[in-house]
Amino acid sequence: MKEFPVSPDGFVNMLVSLDQGIAVEELDRELTKGIGAIRDFDGVSTITLKVAIKRMANMDTAYVIGHDIVVKHPKEPRRLTSMFEVGGNGLVADFQEQQSLELKDSVSRIDGGLKAINNEE
Repeated sequence: MKEFPVSPDGFVNMLVSLDQGIAVEELDRELTKGIGAIRDFDGVSTITLKVAIKRMANMDTAYVIGHDIVVKHPKEPRRLTSMFEVGGNGLVADFQEQQSLELKDSVSRIDGGLKAINNEE
C-alpha cells in the first residue's frame, strides 16, 4: 500500500482521537458487518461518519468535537404475508369464509378424457 503523509494535527489524527479511539473501532466493526451482509444478501452497505466541531465556550483555541456513525447494511429479504380481515377489524392468516363454501369439481374424467359437467341439471 502506498504511504501518504499524515499530518499530526489533521483529520486522521482527529479521527483516531475521537472518543479515545472507540470511533475507529466502531468503524472497523461496521465495515466487517457490512462486508458480511453484502456477501449474504447482496446490495449496498453504507457507513457514514458525521463529525460536529464547535468552539468551546470562553476559549479561543479549544474545540468540542462530537461524532455519530450511521450505518445501513443489506438485510435478509422479508417475505410478504397475505391476511384476511375479520369482524372487529382484525386480521387472520386463513380465509374464514372459504371454509364454509361448498366446492365441486368443474370437470370429471370419463374414458381418459375431460368432459365438462353441466351444473344446471
